[in-house]
Amino acid sequence: MIMTEKELLAKVIADLGYHPQTDEDGVLHFMFQMKTVCVIPGDEGEQSPALLLPNFAEIAENETHLVLAACNQLTRETRIIKVFINDTYQMVHASYEFYYCDEDCLRENVKRALDAFAVIRTMYARTKNRLQEAMTNK
Repeated sequence: MIMTEKELLAKVIADLGYHPQTDEDGVLHFMFQMKTVCVIPGDEGEQSPALLLPNFAEIAENETHLVLAACNQLTRETRIIKVFINDTYQMVHASYEFYYCDEDCLRENVKRALDAFAVIRTMYARTKNRLQEAMTNK
């Protein structure tokens, strides 16, 4: 039996010890370090999913420019994670997009994504603080 990409993603995530679930909108998600990670399958016929770490940081009302600068810097520095803000300018998200050729490759990429998500919140806070200090010292 051939599995869909979503089924294969759920299997790999479960094999790694997490508990994938599908919500009412059909989005696959699971808990990781007290945060929800969403899994977005690639386009039909492409093996290119993305893992999304939504809402990992709030944006204070007067910090939008600072947060945009921090997101831009982190995206450039990490090159594997896109850090961005939502349309309402209230929350910061991160995504990890990749291609895979088989189940083992998928498993390794999911592990790498989770490793990256484990440190991105700290990197974001440090980058934002460093930029804030640089602006204050001008």
